[in-house]
Amino acid sequence: MQATELTSRRICKILKDKGFNCQLNIFKANPPELATVWVHNGGMWWMIEGVWRNSNHVSDTNDCEIDIQFKAQILFEDQNSCEVVIKRISKLLLGVKTYLCGSEDFSRPVPLLILLPIPLIPDDDIEEALIINQFYQFKAAVCKSIGCEAKQET
Repeated sequence: MQATELTSRRICKILKDKGFNCQLNIFKANPPELATVWVHNGGMWWMIEGVWRNSNHVSDTNDCEIDIQFKAQILFEDQNSCEVVIKRISKLLLGVKTYLCGSEDFSRPVPLLILLPIPLIPDDDIEEALIINQFYQFKAAVCKSIGCEAKQET
């Protein structure tokens, strides 16, 4: 399949066909569909968003920027664990450090969102194995950062 065909719905089907526990969350059904894929793996939920197209010229596909976005959301119960993770992955979180640790209000869990966009070229052929491998690489990097093991369950 080509990169422009890689929607959240397609990513969800690829992961389900490989035996992953995942679900599609549709925000807007009318084209262009806006949806995210939630994958349960390693005792955590991971989010993947399909192709985002950013273009000034809608008709000119050569001008588009396309990517897959892998996201992990972690809930912190206290400020200490929040600060530990931020130190470990500070290179990824330039603007988030102040937002999370600038406040002493931890009366409810604080979410930390880690984002990895993977740029694609519109005419590229994308193999299903690329999506699975990128998911595992992202998951391993996040798990290493927060101090847990990245089990490759399916």
